[in-house]
Amino acid sequence: MVIQNDRAQNMIISDLLPHKARTDIKSVQADCTLLDMARILERENIGVLIVLTEDGEIDGVVSERDLARNLIDFPQDLAVRQVREIMTRDVITCDVNDGVIEILSMMSECRIRHIPVLDQGTLASVLSLRDFTLAYQWLQTQVLTDYLTGLSNRRHFMAALDKEINRRTRFATSLSLIMIDIDHFKTINDTYGHNVGDQVIRAVADLLKAQCRIYDVIGRLGGEEYAILCPNTALQGARIMGERLIAAMRQSVVFTDAGPVHFTASFGIYETTAADEDAKTIIGCADAFLYEAKEAGRDRIVGGTSERFSPDGAAASQAVAAQTETCRLIPARRLSDRPMIAPTSSSEA
Repeated sequence: MVIQNDRAQNMIISDLLPHKARTDIKSVQADCTLLDMARILERENIGVLIVLTEDGEIDGVVSERDLARNLIDFPQDLAVRQVREIMTRDVITCDVNDGVIEILSMMSECRIRHIPVLDQGTLASVLSLRDFTLAYQWLQTQVLTDYLTGLSNRRHFMAALDKEINRRTRFATSLSLIMIDIDHFKTINDTYGHNVGDQVIRAVADLLKAQCRIYDVIGRLGGEEYAILCPNTALQGARIMGERLIAAMRQSVVFTDAGPVHFTASFGIYETTAADEDAKTIIGCADAFLYEAKEAGRDRIVGGTSERFSPDGAAASQAVAAQTETCRLIPARRLSDRPMIAPTSSSEA
């Protein structure tokens, strides 16, 4: 099931039906004995049967739970008692165009475990509460995930950043943020098209997932820009991580539909050390360092702490400038000396 995030929030019943074959629907008539009903449920390994009239209209619904209750009350009568005695007659149905969230809410409120699905008045499938619950869990994941890379999307990343800011305030822990932007990404798109650009974006995401720690939060904030939230990590630790990532990117080759593509990236690293910084401020400061890295020639890391932006005078600025310089990584081997895109074209990076 592949549904874009903009549609995920409006997911409808028909989105679930490709996983429910028409043959999943099993039916009986009201005069079927409970013993025969039990045999059908066991043979087909299902939990519900639709009770149909002779004309094929829905007459009711009967489930294994209904059978179990009556088995306790009348253990000797299964061979003679009929389905009509235990089935639910007031059947609630849904349409293929109904919203998943609305139907799930209604089923939970009415304590319904199975619901027939109609398509233009014809029985199309039977869905269980479990089907809807799994769909809802999938939907929640899609709303929080960037569909192209599988990373956290901006909404989820900002929520995680707010949570870590609160934790840092309560427990006085370190918190750093790494902003990453692929260098000369427009050249890739303009030369080889957006499909190759998407392949590079996915490759960078895979590299970040492979290199980062399990408790780091990696997000794609938009376009070719990524962010890594590093809990319990001071500037020095984030710098070490950045150096590892930038080295891995220099060695990476993305084998795309248009041939192999090399890429580099610029990094801005920021440790929040001020007491009252919110998510917007932290993102803005990390972005400022990223901008410096871009202006300094790309393919490098620039970073610092909150003191870089504090109004405490020249002494503080000089101290932070020295600190920032120690966090600046000038590549020993400049990748600008080779084509960013493998030499299948004369275009320059």
